[in-house]
Amino acid sequence: MSRTILFLFALACYACKKDCPEEPVSQTLSGRWQGKYSHMQVRAPGDTVYPTPNFTYTMIFSANGTMLVYDGDEGAQLMATGKYGLYGQDFYAEYSYIRGGGGDFSISARLEKPDSIAGFWHIGQWGVRGGKFYLLKK
Repeated sequence: MSRTILFLFALACYACKKDCPEEPVSQTLSGRWQGKYSHMQVRAPGDTVYPTPNFTYTMIFSANGTMLVYDGDEGAQLMATGKYGLYGQDFYAEYSYIRGGGGDFSISARLEKPDSIAGFWHIGQWGVRGGKFYLLKK
């Protein structure tokens, strides 16, 4: 019995090492990024539209994997804190508003170029897509 448990544990560890992404690379994103976001629109059942992003988004990434998010520029009423990771070209983040509102959100995106991120923001922690966004390093 104990050999079976040990074997299953070793198999699980091996599977995770094989399938899990590498450690996040935070330092490449450090600094101030600004861009735009949009809200998903449903015009009819099954007809989901992601309009061109037109609301300002500012994010400040620290080398330790933490971030500040502003719904506007740094002086915006809405501010959130969170954490992020870059796994190869895949960017993921989770943040919660602490000033001017509430709610949890997450982001899944691609680092298009060293100074450009584009993807989707999600309602809650990896919930439904709320809209599109892009950020450019400033």
